[in-house]
Amino acid sequence: MLFAGGELAPWRVVLIRGRRSRASGALDADGLRRQVAMLTAGRVAVREVAWLTDIPQQHRLAGTFRSGRVILAGDAAHVHSPAGARGMNTGIQDACNLGWKLGLVATGVGDEALLDTYDAERRPAARTSLLLTHLIFFGEAADHPVLQWARAALAPLFVPAAVALPWPRRFALRPAGPPRVPPGGRPPAAQRAPGATARPAGRSPPAPPTAV
Repeated sequence: MLFAGGELAPWRVVLIRGRRSRASGALDADGLRRQVAMLTAGRVAVREVAWLTDIPQQHRLAGTFRSGRVILAGDAAHVHSPAGARGMNTGIQDACNLGWKLGLVATGVGDEALLDTYDAERRPAARTSLLLTHLIFFGEAADHPVLQWARAALAPLFVPAAVALPWPRRFALRPAGPPRVPPGGRPPAAQRAPGATARPAGRSPPAPPTAV
């Protein structure tokens, strides 16, 4: 993938290397030039390399998001491929889920058991995100001939049409968000929160008027 602009160079090049390619060792500047020339059929030539790094992809999920006073969120709790652009959104949802619970517990309004719902609600979402990004990355990087043909011949035809539909977008974004709750039910946090009466998709009652 070629991206215009960059911190040190006018173009940024991202190569996804399969296991066979990685087995040959780290990629150097000459190897990058050969890869780009091969992938572009000689139409693009790399003259000068300002910065080069080889980043191994990892898919990891913490065994628990809370152990006593230690709470994990974001990349400390789950790390995966950037495929699908899910990392930041998943981490932000972690913070949103955890922040109000910490506030209630720290001020004595909520019981400490409320913090246990953070793991119950966010770890399944992180697990689903890892599964989805792993599948996307496998489709992008696998060097099997059938998948290579599908990426070259089928993906340009079907991917633009798929992302234009509303349900693929909802499917892709849903795992990073709040837990799915059945009609009339309440998420674990609502069952633990003091005096919680809110329902999913409900509307807050109007606030009473106050004198200014």
